Amino acid sequence: MLNIDIDPEAETFILTLPLKRQKQVVDKIDALAAGYKSGTKSLKEFPSLFRMRSGDYRIVYYIESNTLNIILIDLRSRIYKGSNPRPLDRGLEPLLAPRLGNAQACGLGTSLALRR
Repeated sequence: MLNIDIDPEAETFILTLPLKRQKQVVDKIDALAAGYKSGTKSLKEFPSLFRMRSGDYRIVYYIESNTLNIILIDLRSRIYKGSNPRPLDRGLEPLLAPRLGNAQACGLGTSLALRR
């Protein structure tokens, strides 16, 4: 089983959900940590990052060493663009830089902006 590290903003988002949805998302995270990967897809531009569906929500994560790193959780409609303050279409550098220190450590290369 992998250790779990959740970004503080992702954790705050989970806590804003109704209890039923909190359980749904946390169960998916636990399943990922236990090795369940069915329904997981890598992000096209960044094969080191993955997303998993949890109902209307998406969990964006990467695995490094023995740790499952959850970097973003939000509604599908907001996670890629729109009203999310950190949507993936604005680029991943501001999202990952504080957590990784060096983007290349995760195999993401030097340019983290999604090209859409």
